[in-house]
Amino acid sequence: MSLEIISKTVPHYKQRYDTVDDWYWTSTFKRLNMTNSDTGDWRMDACIFIHGFVEAVLCRHRNISETSVSEFDRQFEARREMNYHTGEPGDDEHAPYRREHRFAENIERLLCAELNIEWSHYEKVVDSL
Repeated sequence: MSLEIISKTVPHYKQRYDTVDDWYWTSTFKRLNMTNSDTGDWRMDACIFIHGFVEAVLCRHRNISETSVSEFDRQFEARREMNYHTGEPGDDEHAPYRREHRFAENIERLLCAELNIEWSHYEKVVDSL
């Protein structure tokens, strides 16, 4: 079985919801569709892509649906607007994909370091989107 990956960098407002990396599999799991928010720096865009790719692959491997991930993210963001949460949805102890998110972030941090991107600067850029 072959795997096709379709990835697009888009303006943040074109995401399906308030997220910098969005992914979903086709029903046959033969294609992974990804959209990543444009940071204005191709290196940061690549880091966002890698995070989303790793997270999507691990979720697929562990039978965690994109629907459960996106629904959790949407609910988290709604609660954030009411000042209940800060940080990333995947860091929340109740996130169905917390382990997968944290592993993807570790890879993302390593890539940032190799691309000479300070993590604190990267976080500020991503959080500003």
